Amino acid sequence: MKTVFLSLLLVLSFNNTFAQNKLLAKAQKAYTDGNLGSANNAIDKCLKDKNNKNNVLVYLLKSKIMLGISKDDNLYSKYPGAFKDALKFGEKAMIILNSADMVKSGDDFISHHQVLYDEDAYFKTLLKLSNKEALESYNLNKYAKALPMFKRSLAFYNDTQAQVLLADCYWQLGQKDESLPLFRSTAEKIYGAVLDSNSKVYGYQKEPFRKLCLYYLSIKAYDSAYLIVKNGREIFPNDAVLNEYTYGLTRYNLEKIPPSIDYLNAIKIGLKDFPSDSFLNNRENAIYVYLLNSLALDNKLKSFDSLLSVFCKSKALKAKSNDFNTIVRFDVFAGKSETECRQLMMQQFKNMALAEACYALWMSSNSKNFVGSSSPDIGFQNSLLQTSDVQLAEYVFNRYASLHPKPKTLNFIRTKYIQNRQLTPIGFYDLLPMIHLNDSASKYSKTIEFQKQSVNLRLQLLSQCIDSNEFYLFRDLWTSSVQLCKLPAYTAQNKTLQAMWLPMIEKDFKVNYFGSRINVGNKTELGIPNYQWTGNVDSCQTGHMPKSVMEFAERRVNYFRRTAGINTPIVFTIQNNTYCMSAALMCEANKSMSHEPSDGWRCFIPAGLDALKQGIISKDGNPSIAVTAAMGQNHPSVGNRRWLLSPKNQFMGIGT
Repeated sequence: MKTVFLSLLLVLSFNNTFAQNKLLAKAQKAYTDGNLGSANNAIDKCLKDKNNKNNVLVYLLKSKIMLGISKDDNLYSKYPGAFKDALKFGEKAMIILNSADMVKSGDDFISHHQVLYDEDAYFKTLLKLSNKEALESYNLNKYAKALPMFKRSLAFYNDTQAQVLLADCYWQLGQKDESLPLFRSTAEKIYGAVLDSNSKVYGYQKEPFRKLCLYYLSIKAYDSAYLIVKNGREIFPNDAVLNEYTYGLTRYNLEKIPPSIDYLNAIKIGLKDFPSDSFLNNRENAIYVYLLNSLALDNKLKSFDSLLSVFCKSKALKAKSNDFNTIVRFDVFAGKSETECRQLMMQQFKNMALAEACYALWMSSNSKNFVGSSSPDIGFQNSLLQTSDVQLAEYVFNRYASLHPKPKTLNFIRTKYIQNRQLTPIGFYDLLPMIHLNDSASKYSKTIEFQKQSVNLRLQLLSQCIDSNEFYLFRDLWTSSVQLCKLPAYTAQNKTLQAMWLPMIEKDFKVNYFGSRINVGNKTELGIPNYQWTGNVDSCQTGHMPKSVMEFAERRVNYFRRTAGINTPIVFTIQNNTYCMSAALMCEANKSMSHEPSDGWRCFIPAGLDALKQGIISKDGNPSIAVTAAMGQNHPSVGNRRWLLSPKNQFMGIGT
């Protein structure tokens, strides 16, 4: 009964307001009857009355009248600003409702809540119209014009879209102090609403998460960025921008973690989000190789076997992934059986010369053969004698010998293995491990047969190196063979050895110096890459150097290093090449070369500055000739030559 009385009182209060204000009542009647012109004249008179200064009903009626006029073709030409007036007076009405200036006493008492309740639909209409007008400017990137319109929308209703786009207007105008609090509040509101009620998700709701993450990344607040992007991806799992930020944060986190189980776990988390990413798939395999090799170095064979089993099972499961066809492009282990995984992992270990890991994997794969034997040693020996992979056998012999300093039967098994293996033709890739096995056997044998066999195999391999262009291997093997062939027993072999040197040197020059020529300009020649700078000084574009050109220049650098006796090749990296191209652009733009350019240089690029400080500068625009020029004696200290030939250098770059 009390509720009914209050409702009745409120209705009477409104009626009293209109009854006391005859002009307002007249305007209301004209509006109700559809006489918008008369209604507008009456309401304007009300507005001039000081007593109506804070009368919300006057402003509301004015807004409704002007909205009606804006839709009337006959009246609109007379009142072209009707639509904007409708929004303006509606905004004024809401401001009064939310202020302390409401009429609160006497016969003109007006209820704040009753007006909001009665006019809820109308304020929502004004909100839609206001947002529509604001969006027209926003979509044209007129953020300064759209900003006050979105603020007006928020006066009508606490609308999420208006708040998000208002925040974005501030952001686009560089006013981040204004935009960030709005983005934070809307991000919390959107996240809570979607998770609590599964409400519909709209595209504009991505912006708070995107912008906040970008901001936190810019100030290196990576933990905050990760939390924001995590929440955003729960709502928008397929958003490309949020995925990109997540990927970047994953890469950043991985760089902070040393190689460890924690690193592996971080990789696995990343693969849940990006199962077909090439970087993460390659890193997963790399960290497994690292961890397995670490266990092998410590001879923790049980832990090695356990981790290897986890690896093989995880790879088999990838066959069930929806992204499997993409994953197999980057992961050679994906979808393979355990046997296939073990074979591929052994190949990886061999390619990286991880002898201890090869031994651990071999022991793991052959342990079942040891169980059925009368003793573990016999099982080990029998399995080793049946191993056809000579390089693997070498690794197993050496590792076993290091773990068992006084093996009773190892020398006998080694001798037997070598004798059995040499009964059949030995392929190119097996020659070097067979040489090593013969060298090691000769240390423990009183007979000279192993040393003789080593000499013969060396000559055989050196000859094949010339045919196969194996220049580094030839130099290493030739140098170690010289001392051996100086022994009186190998006079004939020494002559053969010495006769091999000149053909190899001539071929190295022909293939790697003369064969690393590069043409510039319009000159074309079969088999020789052509280089033309694709940069632009006016727009400060660095340009691009073709891969073939970089490879030829790299070959020439390694030719000089190899000839100087440095048997470790350098590699041109993409990053260093980019730095050098930036440096070349700076020199070209300023028609000057310096190791200490000022920041006032045209097309100044910090990466180019680093390259100029640490690099060799040459006037020649031909990459290959520039390498040769660095070997010249145009300065007493021959600094360029010493820098190019430094044994410590592993990675270089080039730009022209």
